[in-house]
Amino acid sequence: GATHNARTLAGVMVVAGAQVVVGDVQADEDAVGYEVLCRSHHMRRMTAGTARAAAPSPQTLGLLPDGAPTAANQ
Repeated sequence: GATHNARTLAGVMVVAGAQVVVGDVQADEDAVGYEVLCRSHHMRRMTAGTARAAAPSPQTLGLLPDGAPTAANQ
């Protein structure tokens, strides 16, 4: 389960700099945020954003939807 807090800047985990942002209510995509991670993801510094970016798409794996033409059946 998620037991570790990660401080993020623009969705990327950071380990140096200001540790707490208090009272900042302005919406800013580069804002410091906090995310709860499991130990494994925390040790790899893998936030939800970086995990999604690292996940391969079906096209990367060479998978085709059912019924899609392939070189063998064209």
